[in-house]
Parts: sequence; C-alpha cells; structure tokens
Amino acid sequence: MTKNLSESFPYISIGATTGATFSTTVGNIGLIGSFGGISIGATPIIGAGAVVGAATYGAVKAITKSDPTAIGFIGMGSYGGVTLSSTIGGMGLGVGGTAFGVGMGAMATFGGVVGLGLYGFFQAINSSPKNRIVDSFATFERMEGKILDRVSWQETYNQTMVELDFVLTETAAKQKFTDLEIEAELAQLQKNIDCQNQPNFSPPPTENSDLQPQQKLIWKCTRVIKAHTASIHALAISADNQTFATASSDCSVSLWNFKTGKRLYTFFGYSQEVQTVALNPKTPIVVSGDFEGKITTYNIDTKQHCHTFFAPNSPTSHGDSIFAVAISSDGKNVVSGSADRTIRLWQLETGKLKRIFNGHQDKVWAVALSSDGKTMASGSADKTIRLWNINSYQPPRILQQHSGWVTSLVFHPTGKILASGSTDFTVKLWNLETDCLVCTLVGHSEPIFSIAISGNGKMLASGSQDGTVKIWDLPSGELLQTLAGCYPVAFSGDGCLVSGGDGKNMKIWHQVMWDGVDFLSGEWWEILGVTPNADAETVKLAYRRLARQYHPDVNRNKEAISKMQIINQAYQEFLLARQA
Repeated sequence: MTKNLSESFPYISIGATTGATFSTTVGNIGLIGSFGGISIGATPIIGAGAVVGAATYGAVKAITKSDPTAIGFIGMGSYGGVTLSSTIGGMGLGVGGTAFGVGMGAMATFGGVVGLGLYGFFQAINSSPKNRIVDSFATFERMEGKILDRVSWQETYNQTMVELDFVLTETAAKQKFTDLEIEAELAQLQKNIDCQNQPNFSPPPTENSDLQPQQKLIWKCTRVIKAHTASIHALAISADNQTFATASSDCSVSLWNFKTGKRLYTFFGYSQEVQTVALNPKTPIVVSGDFEGKITTYNIDTKQHCHTFFAPNSPTSHGDSIFAVAISSDGKNVVSGSADRTIRLWQLETGKLKRIFNGHQDKVWAVALSSDGKTMASGSADKTIRLWNINSYQPPRILQQHSGWVTSLVFHPTGKILASGSTDFTVKLWNLETDCLVCTLVGHSEPIFSIAISGNGKMLASGSQDGTVKIWDLPSGELLQTLAGCYPVAFSGDGCLVSGGDGKNMKIWHQVMWDGVDFLSGEWWEILGVTPNADAETVKLAYRRLARQYHPDVNRNKEAISKMQIINQAYQEFLLARQA
C-alpha cells in the first residue's frame, strides 16, 4: 500500500497544482441547471485536478497490469454521468464571461474520467475489488444526491446568473435548435413547448410573419362533479343534451342536470354493482345492467321502476354479470352483453326476450348498434369483434386484430366505420364495407375501457386506466389533446364531453379558443401534466420541466411570470394534498 501511495503521489500532486493554477487564472466558475446555480471556487477545481491526476495514474496502472477492472470503473462512471444528465436535464458552465452548454455526451465523458480516477485512488490504497465497486457506487450516489436534493441554492443562483448575464440561456437554446435554422421560430417553439403526447406547436411561420400564435380550439374542464362513493363504470347522455346518467359500483344509477351539474335523482334498487347504463332516445326510460345479471328499467319522469328483464325459466336476464347494454335508435329494442358469453336482444317496452346470439368464446364486454338498427357489433375477452345482422340468422363477420379484450365499441355516424377500444392499450378503426383495419391509435399506457365519437364524426375520445382521456382527430388518427381524466367517456349532441375524473367523480369539458396565454388551468395534476395518483418523484420532475420552460430567468416572455405562479400554486396544492 505504501509503494502504491508513493507512486500515485506525483500524479495527484501535479493534477491538484494544475487545478489551483487554473482557478487562480480564470477565477470562479458558475454551474447552472434545473437544480439552480452553483458558484465553483478554488477547492472544487483543485479537487477536480486531483481526480484527473488519479485518473492518469489509474490509466498507467491499468495498462501495466492489464487490469480489466479499469474498464468497469470507466463504464460505471460514464453510466453515472448519463444518469445524472438525464435526471436533471441540460446544464451550463460559465467561465470568464463565456458560457458553454454541458450535454449528455460531456457528462458521460466526465463520468468516465471520475470512474478512472476512483480506480486510481483505490489502486493507490490497494483496496479489494469488491470494496472498490461498493465504494464507487456509494460515491456516485452521494454526488448525485447533493445535486438533486439541493434546496438552499437561491443566493448562489442569483450570483451566478449575474455572472452569466443570460448568455448561457441563449447559447443553450441556440445549440438545441440549431437544426431549425429559423431564429424567429425558435422563440415561438420555446413558448409553446408542452408534453410529448399533447403537441401545441404552431406551424413554422412564413417569411415576414408577425409571429402571432395560431388560434385553435382546446378542451377545458369546466365542471367537476362529485358523483358516487365508488367507481363509475358507465355513463349515457340524453338525446336532448339536458341529462346524463351514471352507473357505479356503489349499487346505484344517478341522473344529472347537464347544464348545472346537479344531481336530479338516484335509483338504489340494485343488490350489486351496476356495470352499464343507457338512455332511451325516444322515451324517458333509463336501462341498466348489473353484476347480478339483471337488466332493469326505470321511468325518468315518474322515478318508478318499469321492468326487470327475465330470461325464460330464470330469475335473471343473463346467466352471469352484464357488462354492456345498448338501445336501438328507434327506442324499441335493447341488446345486452354478458359474462355468460351471449348477446341478447330484448323488446324494451315489455322486457320480452326476442333472440340470443351465440358465438363468442369468452365474456362479452361491449355491444353497439348501428344507426339504422340493422347491424350489431359485439366485443369480447376472446379478443374478437363480431358483426351480426339483427334481421337474419347469418353467421357473424369476425374482426381479429386486437391482442387484448375488446372492451368498447362505437359506430361512426356515417355507419361506415367502427371503432374499438381494448385492454391492449389501443383503439382500432375498421372499414365496415371491407371489414379491413383502417388504422390503430396508439398512445395510452394502460387498458382502454371506453371510447366515444362526436356527433359530427370528427373526433374520437378514449378513456383509460392510465389516468388520461385522449382526443383523436378523425379520420387522420392524429392525437389532438391529452386530458387528465379516465373512463367512461361520452360526447353530447351539442359538442361537449363528459368523462370520468378520479374514479368517483365526473368531469364536463367544453372547447375553448386557445390564445397561447391562459392554457394552464384545471386541477394541480392537469397543470403539471401528470396523473392524479402520480408519485412524488414524478410530480417533482414534471414541476422541474415546466420551471425550466417558464421561469422568468430563462423565459423573457411577458406572460412567463403569471404562468410560473400558476405552476408554483399547483405544486403547492400537491404538497398540501400529500399532507392531508
């Protein structure tokens, strides 16, 4: 050990001396990133020089001893540099009035040098390989923790910002957007950056453009309704757009005033959770299906029970739970899908069973009727969609492309397209004239349990367990917007959207004109762009991402201050919610 120390001492001493000389020559150095700003004095620079000296010694020892462990230390150091860079984002280094951007490549190189330096240090003290690896990981964790958990940085940050005098921000931004080669567009893009699945970029401006943001419609939550005491499985909107109904695991169906959000009435005549609900477009009748396997109808005006549908010689409508019901456009028939693998056609007025459709090999999760009432679609846990002719006994046409359960179906208003949602996280569009798959909409990260198409046929909404509702353009399949919500989803005839909130709540959405200023609104998780149940680390990273975008020190747009205040308030609401 003494020999190794004596061999390494000249390398480390020369490195430290070089660091001291460099510090004396150029003065203090400023380092800035998402963690704030840090003024680097002489001591850290001398330490860095010593590390470089140790790295040189380590390289010499590795070559002379042909020790492959050195490669492991370099790789470990590079990986630590990359991890640190990906966690805190880009950084900048200010030296003598000049600023440099520090990207992931530079961090990887720096990490590799540190790793080789650690190898040199441990060679000098002759530690065992096992202890060297453990100690190295601990060193990297301490380095990363000091940066990521730093909170008392404001004073140093202000000092560093004065020294860098904003040249750092301009340099980093120009480097990031070099390929655009349009300086005016750079300013516009910096203003409009949003989450990757919700692009808000305006088209590139033409020459001599005044750079005004392009106006467009976006969805904004206008009301949150505290609806049920348990999960909401389904919703239906009346034909006159005045009322909507919700079905819940709390064994009830509730009616709501669409305009005011007030509860009109709740039907409690269920012994088990209610899985599905539909409203008759012609008469004031609500139809529901429950976990017990019963279909029940109530009169909305009188609030009286109308019928419970019974299959012949059975105390229930189906032999197992009912997951879906749909009413024909003329209001005369009801179809139901069940875990007993059948679809059943009923006369709505009397509750009489008219026909049973067999063919699925697993639970039937979804049913839908075409606007002309001639075609019925069913979706199953057997991963197939079957298209039935209501008026004939021909075998169904079978569509097979999903890799998960088919949980939701809806016909396009033209009757030529069918949309299907699945537990494979996708929505698929089908051409009903050819039975061919048109396109697959990909974006959700968890199963989809509800889809809806707007009355004009131009938009599709999908609700998922991932805590989002996505709005898609039809027929292009382009993702237009991602909303904070969940299934179920439904469009009203006048163009509004209703969705699930946090599982027990409902949200009403309207389209508003986006002016590029007041687009940060809603619940704290909507503002920060996360799901309501996101963990603390995810929320923190989302806050940092927005802070890097809108902090007045890096965004001189006049609206940046107000936006940053909204972001700060959202983060404070998250912290308060955690303490509650």
